Amino acid sequence: MSAETSSADDPSRARSLMRQVQALLDIEADVVGEGTSRIIKLYHEILPLLDSDHPWLLGVLRNIAMVLMRRFMAHGNTADIDDCVGYLGEFLTILPSRDGPAQDEQETIQTAAVSLKLLGDAFVLRFKHLKNLEDIDAAIDSYRMTLVLSSVKDSSYQMFLQDLVEALALRFLECGRKEDIDEATRQHREIHLLSQTDDKSLLWWLHQLGKLLMSRYNSFGLIVDLDEATKSYRKTLPLLPLDSATRYDVLSELVEALKQTFEAKGQLEYLNEAVEYQREAIACLRVGVAATSIHLLALNVLGALLMLRYKQLPRIEDFNEAMDSVSKAVALADEHGPERGGLLRNLAHLFQIRFQLSGHIDDIDVAIRYQRELLASDVWPTTPESLASFWLELARSHTHRFVRSYAMDDIEEAISSVHKAISLNPHDAASVSFLGMALSHRFRATSDMKDIEEAIQCQYRAIDLDLPERHTILPSLAMHIRRRYAVTRVASDLEQAIDLFREAFALCPTGESGKLARSEVLGQLADALFARYDLFGKAEDLQEALNAGRESVVHTAGTPIHYTCIDSFANNLAARVGRNEQLLDDGIRTLRGVLPGFGPCPYRARLLRQLGQFYLANSRRSSANSALEDLEAALTCLREGLALAPRNPNNLSSLAAALMNISLLFNRTDDIDDAINFAREGIKLRPPGSVARSTGLSELAMHLCQRFNAFGRLDDVQEAVAVGREALSILSDTPHSKQEWHPLLHLARALFTRYGKLRELPDLEEATLLLREALNSVPSDHLQKRSILLNLAGAIDERRRVLGRIEDYKEALEICQRTVAAHLPSHVYLCSAKRKLACIYWSGGDHEQAFALFEDAVNQPTSVPQHRLNCAWEWTKLARESGHSSTLRAYMKALELLDTCLTTTPTMELQQRILTLGFSWALAPNAASCAMERGELEIAVEALEQGRALLWSRLRGYRRPLEKLHKVDPHLASEFESVCQRLEDLTTSFGGRNILEAPEPNSPFMHAVGLDFDVKVTKNRKLSDAFERIKTQIQQLDGFSSFFQATPFTTLQTAAKEGPIILLNVDQYRADALILRATGRPHLVPLPENLPSILPKLSAQLVEVDRMNRNADRYGVARPAKRSNMTSILQTLWKVVCEPIAHALQEIGQPKGSRVWWCPVGRLCSLPLHAAGMYDGKGVLVEGFPDLYISSYTPTLSSLITSRESATVRGGSVPRLLAVGQSHTLPKVKDEFYRMKNLFPSNVLKTRDGESADAATILNDLPDHPWVHFACHGWLDASSPFKYGFILHDEERLTLRSIMQARLPNAELAFLAACHSAAVDSKIPDEVLSLSAAMQFCGFRSIIGSLWTMNDSDGPVLAEAFYKHMIRNGLDNTDVRDSAEAVHLATKSMRGAGIPLHRWATFVHLGI
Repeated sequence: MSAETSSADDPSRARSLMRQVQALLDIEADVVGEGTSRIIKLYHEILPLLDSDHPWLLGVLRNIAMVLMRRFMAHGNTADIDDCVGYLGEFLTILPSRDGPAQDEQETIQTAAVSLKLLGDAFVLRFKHLKNLEDIDAAIDSYRMTLVLSSVKDSSYQMFLQDLVEALALRFLECGRKEDIDEATRQHREIHLLSQTDDKSLLWWLHQLGKLLMSRYNSFGLIVDLDEATKSYRKTLPLLPLDSATRYDVLSELVEALKQTFEAKGQLEYLNEAVEYQREAIACLRVGVAATSIHLLALNVLGALLMLRYKQLPRIEDFNEAMDSVSKAVALADEHGPERGGLLRNLAHLFQIRFQLSGHIDDIDVAIRYQRELLASDVWPTTPESLASFWLELARSHTHRFVRSYAMDDIEEAISSVHKAISLNPHDAASVSFLGMALSHRFRATSDMKDIEEAIQCQYRAIDLDLPERHTILPSLAMHIRRRYAVTRVASDLEQAIDLFREAFALCPTGESGKLARSEVLGQLADALFARYDLFGKAEDLQEALNAGRESVVHTAGTPIHYTCIDSFANNLAARVGRNEQLLDDGIRTLRGVLPGFGPCPYRARLLRQLGQFYLANSRRSSANSALEDLEAALTCLREGLALAPRNPNNLSSLAAALMNISLLFNRTDDIDDAINFAREGIKLRPPGSVARSTGLSELAMHLCQRFNAFGRLDDVQEAVAVGREALSILSDTPHSKQEWHPLLHLARALFTRYGKLRELPDLEEATLLLREALNSVPSDHLQKRSILLNLAGAIDERRRVLGRIEDYKEALEICQRTVAAHLPSHVYLCSAKRKLACIYWSGGDHEQAFALFEDAVNQPTSVPQHRLNCAWEWTKLARESGHSSTLRAYMKALELLDTCLTTTPTMELQQRILTLGFSWALAPNAASCAMERGELEIAVEALEQGRALLWSRLRGYRRPLEKLHKVDPHLASEFESVCQRLEDLTTSFGGRNILEAPEPNSPFMHAVGLDFDVKVTKNRKLSDAFERIKTQIQQLDGFSSFFQATPFTTLQTAAKEGPIILLNVDQYRADALILRATGRPHLVPLPENLPSILPKLSAQLVEVDRMNRNADRYGVARPAKRSNMTSILQTLWKVVCEPIAHALQEIGQPKGSRVWWCPVGRLCSLPLHAAGMYDGKGVLVEGFPDLYISSYTPTLSSLITSRESATVRGGSVPRLLAVGQSHTLPKVKDEFYRMKNLFPSNVLKTRDGESADAATILNDLPDHPWVHFACHGWLDASSPFKYGFILHDEERLTLRSIMQARLPNAELAFLAACHSAAVDSKIPDEVLSLSAAMQFCGFRSIIGSLWTMNDSDGPVLAEAFYKHMIRNGLDNTDVRDSAEAVHLATKSMRGAGIPLHRWATFVHLGI
C-alpha cells in the first residue's frame, strides 16, 4: 500500500477504532476490568493516526489519561500513573497552540484548568504511592495554576482551592513545614467565605477545618488551634443525621481533640466529655453499619479514656467499665485477626492492675494466661523490641503473683522471662532494671547475697542505658541497697539508700504528672527513715518518716500502688509501736481512712487485720472504758478480716489474741475456747519449722495458760509448757532467735503458772532464767519490757519466799519499783503493776507501804475494773490477816468495784459467772463480819445489802419510780427511763451462741462465733456510758444528790418499820445475827463459832431428807432407818441459830405472834429457819420459832422497802386471780382449782389448765390479774437465772425473763405451788436466785413458795386454807399484807392435822 493510500485510510481507521472504544465504553460497566486494557490498547492505536492538529487528539489524550488513572487506583501499577502524567502533560502542551475564535478562548482556559487539576490529582496519586516529594510539589504547582486560570466566580474555583488545601496538607504531613499548614488553613477559610451556606457545605468545611487545626496543633502545640478544632467538631455534630456514616468519624476526632485538651489543660471536664462522646460513638456504630475493626477500636479507645480518668480520679466504676469495654472488644475480635493481639495485651494489663488493686489471685492468673497466649500467637508483630516488651510484661505478672503467693516457680519464671526480654533488646533500661527487681524479690525469699548484689548492679547498668530516666531507676537501686542493709546491718548502706531516694524524689517531674512517682518514692524513703530511726533513735528521722509515709498513702489513693504504700506504712508503724505507743494513733487513723476504698478482697482482709492489731495494742494503753471500745473495734475488724480470708493463719491468730483479751474482762468460756481453736487452726496452716509457726505455738501457750487460770485444768498448763518448748526449739538454730523474745516470755509464764499449781522448784528456776533471757533480747526501749520485768519480779519474789534469800527480795523490789515508775499515770495496767509492788513490799514486811500501794492501785480510774477488784481482794486478805486499820475500807472498796464489774458486763449470765467464780460471793459476808468486829454495825448492814442480790437489785433499780424527777425535769426523766429500759432488755437477753453452735475449727464460719456477744458488749458500753452521764446530771439537781447511790443505813432501817428484820451472816471468821429495828442501832446476836462447819452438813442432810421423802411420798419407797430426818435438822437449826435469836427478840420486847423477816446469807438461804424448833417423835412442836413469830423472808432490804412503797390496800375493789395449772402432770391440780372455784366467783378467778395454759396466753392474762396462782412444776437453770420459770403444756416454759418483760405494775400476790419455788442456787446463795425471790423482783409484793419438794396432795389443802384467810373480810376488802399470816396459819393447820414436818415446813412467805 502506497503512502498516499495509507494516509487516506487513517481517518477512516481512526473513526473505526473510536467506534470500538465507544462500544466498549457503552458495555464496560467496570472501568478497571478486562475491557479497560482493550480500551487503552485501542487508544494507543488511535494516537499515531491523529495529527497534532487533529480535533480528536486532545480528547483522546485526556481520555486515555483518565482511564490509566482509574486503572492505577485499582491496581497500583506505577507505569499506568506515569503514562497518565505523560499524556496529561502532552495534552497541556498542545492545548495553548490551538488557534480558534475569540469566543473559544475562555473555553480553552477552562479546559486547561480542568486538565491541570487532573494532572495535579495524578501527581498526588503518584506521591502517595512513591513518596517522591517532586510529585507533591508538582501537584501543588498544578493546583495553583488551576486557580490562576479560574475566576473566583467560577463554580469549580472552590474545588480547585480544596485540591490545593489537601495537597498542602499532604506535603505538611510529609515535610512538616509550617508554611504549608498555615497556607492550607488560610485557603480553607477562604473556601468557607466562597461557599454556599447550606448545611452540607458547612458540615464538610467544619470537619476539614478541624482536621487541619488538629494537624497544626499536633506539630506546633498552639492551644488556640486545639480549641478551635474542638469548636469546629462540636459545630459539625448537630449538622449530621444520627444515622450518618460520617458521624462516627467526627465523634472519634472530637474525642481525640477533647482528650488532648485535657492533657494540655488538666481540666477533668474535657476528659469527662470525651468519655461521653466515645460512648456515643460506640452507640453510633450499633445504629449504622460499621466494620468490626472499627468497633473493636472504639471499645478499646473507651477503655483507654476510662483508665486515663481513673488515674486522675480513682473511681472503681471507671476501672470496671474499662475492663468491661476491653473485654467486649476481645470477645468480638476474630481469634486470628490482627486486632486481637493489641486488645489482649491491653486486657492483660487491666487484669494486672486489678490484681494490684484487690489482691485477687485469679486476676493475675488471667493476666499471665493472656500474656502467654500472646507470646504463642502469630497475630502480633514479632520485631525483637516488641517481643521483648511482651516478655517483660509477663515477667512483671509472675513477680506480682510471687509477692502474693511466695511460690518460687513464679519468681524463677519472672527471671527467665526478663532474661529473654534482655536477649531480644539488650539496651532496654526498663528490662535490665526489672531484672534487678526480680532478683531482689528472690533474695527476700532465699537470702542469697549473690541475688541482691546482682540486683544492685542491674540498676547501675539500667541508669547507664537510660540516663534521662534516672529518676525512675534510682528508687529501685535504693530499695535493693536498703534490703541489703536489712541483712548486713552496714549503716553506710542505709545512708546511701536514703540519699538515693532523696535524689530520685528531686528528679521526679513536678506538678500533677509527677505526683504519683513522687508519692511512691516518698513511701520508700519513709521505710528507710524508719530503719534509721531504729538504728540511731533520732526523733527527726521518725517525724520525717511519718510525714513521708502519710503523704505517700494520701497521694496514691485509687492507684495500683496504693495498697503497697499503705501496707508498707502500716507495717513500719506496727513494728515500732512497742517502742512508741503514739504511733498507734497514726496507724488507726491511716487505716480507718483508707479502708472504705477497698471492697471485699484480700487486701481489705489484710488491712482489717492490721487495723484490728492496732486497736488491740491500743486497748493495752487506754483507760478502762477506752480499752473496751478498742477491743470491740478490734474484734469487729478481725472477724470481718477472717470472713474475707478464713484460711489466713495471721487472721486466725490475731482474732485469737483479741478474744483472749476480751475474756480477761468477762471470763466468757466461749471466748477462751474459740481463741484456742483459732490459734490451733492457724498453727496448722503455718509451714513446719518456720518462725511463723514458732510464733503461733508461743501464742497458743499463752492462751492455754489463760484458760488454766480461768478454770484450773492441769492439762492446759501442761500443754502450754509443751508447746512453749516446741516454739523455742524451732528458733534455736535460726538467725532470728536472738530477736524473738516472745517465746521466751510465754514459756516462762507457762512454767511459772505450772509452778503455782505443782510447786516444783525447777519450774520456778527455769522460768526465772527464761525471763532474764527475754529481758536481754527485748530492745531496751520496748514497752513490753515492763511486762517482762513484772513477771521477773514476781518469779524472783516467789523464789525469795521459798528459799529465803534476801538478795532476791532486793532485786525483785528494785525491778518492780522501776517498772511502776515507767508506767504513765493513765496506763490501763498501772493497777496491776502497783499490786505486784505492794505484794513484794508485803512479803518483805513493809506492810504500811504495801497497803498504801494497794489503796492507790484500786483507785486507779483508768485501770480495768476487774484488775482493780482483784487488787482490792488481795488487799482485804492481807489487811484482815494482819488486822490492819484499812481492812474495812478495803472491803467496802471491793464491794464498790464488784458493782462496777457487773455494770460493765453485758449479760446476766456473765454477771452471774463473776459472782460464782473466785472470791466475789464472799465479799459481802467478809465485809459485814469485819464491820461487826469493829463495832460498825450500821456499816455491816450496808455491806450485806450492797453485796446481796446484786443481779436482781440492779434490774429492780432500772425500774425505779421517777415521779419526783418527772416533775423537776421531765426530759431527763424520760431519757433515763429509756436508757434503763434498754439496759434491762440487754441484761436479760440470753448470752449463749445465737449465731452458730460449736462450729468445726476449720469451718469458714468460725469468725461468726461470738458476733452476737460482740454486739452486746458494744451496746452495754454505750448504754452504761449514757446511764452514768444522765445519773450524774440528775445528781446535780436539787434534792437528788443521792440518786442511785448505795443505800445508806438510815434508808435501809425503814425496812423494819413493820417488824424486825433478822440479817444472818456466816463466814470463815465468825457467825452473827443482826436484828434490824425501825429505830436505834442494830442488835448483834453472836452465833456459835462452829456454825460455818455445821451449815454444810445441814444443807447436805436437807437434800438427802428431801430425796428420801420424795421417793417415799411419790413412789412408796420405804424411808431408811437411822438416817438424817427433818426433826434433827430443825432441832439443830433451833439450837445453833434460831433459839439465840428468839431470846434476843424477846429481850428487845418483840411481842409473840408478831411478824419478823429473815434475811439470811450463804447456805442459810436454803434452810427452813421459820420452822426451827424442838419436835417430839410425832412431829409435834415442843418449842420453836413457829409458835413465837410469823416468819417472812426477804432477799434484800431494798426489795422489801420497794414492795411496801408500791403496795396498796384494797378498799371497794375486788382482786382478780389467775390460776395456772397442769393437771395432766399433777392430778391434784383439778382438786386445787375446784376448791378455789368454790371460794372465788368466776368474774374474779380465771383458770388456765392443760392446753389453755400456754405462755403467750398467760403473759396476756397477767397484767389484768394482780394475783396469780401457779400449780405446775418449776424449772431452775443454774446457767441462766432468766431461764428459770414454770413448765406448761408440752414442756413449754414460761420464763422469768418473759414475766419481767411483761412489766406488771399491779402485781401483788404470787402463790407458787411448784416444787423448789423458793429453793436457791447453792453456788451463789447470796443472790437468792429462787423462783420466789425472782418473782418479787418481777414486781410481786408477796410470794408463797416452797424450799423443797412439796407433796402433791398438800397443794389443795394449803391453797384452800390460804385463800380463805385472805378473803375472810370479803373480796372487796383484801390486803396482800395478810398473806404472811395466811400461810402461817395454813401450815399451822397442817401441823395440827398431823402432816409430817417435811411437808408443811417447805412452805415459806416472801415479801410484805
